[in-house]
Amino acid sequence: MSAEGIKALGRRYIGELNKGKAAALAAMDELYATDLVFHGGDGGETRGIENYKRYIREFFRAFPDLYWTIDDMIAEAHKMLARFTFTGTNTGEFIGMPLPTGR
Repeated sequence: MSAEGIKALGRRYIGELNKGKAAALAAMDELYATDLVFHGGDGGETRGIENYKRYIREFFRAFPDLYWTIDDMIAEAHKMLARFTFTGTNTGEFIGMPLPTGR
């Protein structure tokens, strides 16, 4: 697949994320390889589609009104890198922070 094709898939997935948890999880099976590796902004990585689904569920549990904006995107061969901003209201526990801020 071309770099532009990979970017189109990335944009499509962000669009599904912006529709909510159910749409995002449904799109993963179509758009991602089962052995994907996701490198998060916290320096960690998530391996495998089932673990990535768990990661996304955690995001939506903490921020049910998540909205993602793509800031930059680079694609080459079979890899894609995206820098994005997300906004949402923190209503639940997130990465070890038990008290939601409500912001």
